[in-house]
Amino acid sequence: MTSDLDYAEPNVIVLTSPQGWGGGAGAGGQDGFINSPNTEDELTAFKLSAARELGGIFKSVEFGANYTMRDKDYAPDRFYLGLKANADDPEHDLSVAIPSNVLLRPTRLGFLGISGMVSYDPMGLVYGSDLYNFIPAADADAFSRYWKVSEDVTTGFLMLNIDTEVGSSILTGNIGVQVVQTDQTSDGTAALNPPADAPVGTPATALPVRVSQDYTETLPSLNLSLRMPNDYIVRFGAARQLARPRLDEMKASVSVSYEPGRAGETDLQNSPWGGSRGNPKLRPWIADAVDLSLEKYFGREGYVAGAVFYKDLKSYIFSQPVLFDFTGFPVPSGPDPALRQGFMSTPTNGEGGEIYGYEISGVLPFNVFAEILDGFGLTASYSYTKSNIQPDPTNPERPLPGLSEDVVNATLYFEKNGFSARGSMRYRSEFLGEVQGVGAERLLRSAKSETLVDAQVSYEFQSGSLQGLTLLFQGSNLTDEPFVTHELGDPRQVIDHQTFGRRYLFGVSYQY
Repeated sequence: MTSDLDYAEPNVIVLTSPQGWGGGAGAGGQDGFINSPNTEDELTAFKLSAARELGGIFKSVEFGANYTMRDKDYAPDRFYLGLKANADDPEHDLSVAIPSNVLLRPTRLGFLGISGMVSYDPMGLVYGSDLYNFIPAADADAFSRYWKVSEDVTTGFLMLNIDTEVGSSILTGNIGVQVVQTDQTSDGTAALNPPADAPVGTPATALPVRVSQDYTETLPSLNLSLRMPNDYIVRFGAARQLARPRLDEMKASVSVSYEPGRAGETDLQNSPWGGSRGNPKLRPWIADAVDLSLEKYFGREGYVAGAVFYKDLKSYIFSQPVLFDFTGFPVPSGPDPALRQGFMSTPTNGEGGEIYGYEISGVLPFNVFAEILDGFGLTASYSYTKSNIQPDPTNPERPLPGLSEDVVNATLYFEKNGFSARGSMRYRSEFLGEVQGVGAERLLRSAKSETLVDAQVSYEFQSGSLQGLTLLFQGSNLTDEPFVTHELGDPRQVIDHQTFGRRYLFGVSYQY
């Protein structure tokens, strides 16, 4: 039975090509692939601004323009890996022992009920063992990963600075507007795989694609701070905000699939055409945001603050099937299809959602309770964030990726006479994580809650011959907290279980 196997024994786990998965390495089957992207990113920016002093409520005015030019090329070097032993004997799935020089300490998999699993250095195995053939990827998916995006962004701005008295309080802040004009161009490749009966190694058909668009957005904003007697401050902010799409989402490249067996279909849902693509005509995320906070300060060391915030997402980028016209793409084999349209998975500007919540924070020096506690203190914060988006009305709402509903930060400290000690804890509840898949694509997975613990101790010599010398010892992730993801909605289906270990740092600095 498999439960009796010792998965940490190198003689049990071997290198092979199970079922020849993928087929990209030819007749011998595919054991994996190397995805080594080459990126060239050029950014040029200019800014021209001026200011003028005014009188009355508005202390001054600032105006000007920013110009940003960005060009990014992405060219992944992709090679399929095939065991040379299987290439020499394609009729059999041969096994090769893992070279001893690449073996690592077995990985602990107790959370899956396995005591240990054979582990090895994959780069050392691939590049240092001479066991594999490197076959350049020439399929539609490989060609469609090449892209170049160019953006020219011109931003004009006008801002009035506020500084005036309101009764016994002082009002400061600014009101302004930005006008953002964007020209973007994307170059890529439209690629179509050869028919299934084509000889092994037949490359995909690739055609160049270029798409351009331009748009303008207007972004007003208001920021106010009212400093009142008794060390109270009220802050208010409101703005329209813009966040650009990821450049890889704006690629013009298209990967096309075609199923000859569906050539006679007239139902779009069963069209022989399909595939995936970027969207060079993506518009940015747009949101209207407002926040309000109240702060109370206690001398020079302590404060307590509470804030509420709300953000109305006007749009959200998500991937969905979009009807696409495949006219002009060659038919790989068989009769002409009845349909020239089909559905293509592509990033799309969908309906938005909302983010709202509150935050409580503060710094509490313990000497407010008793003088004997001078030097001790606590810094803490708690934030509650609720988010939901429904970019696709056919699917239920979901939280915004990367946001935990509950986040707690706390630091207990002592600082006096050159001695400093701190212990910190950060907790975040489970969240929807966006992680990188095996092919460098972005995937959504549920990430479990985590608690990180750090500590630091330092001493600064304040007199004598060593004055100005500081010794520091720091420990991070003291509990070796893992990062764990699982399939959406099912915590039993663990996908990632990554431990990063504890990290210790000793430092010496000297000031004179």
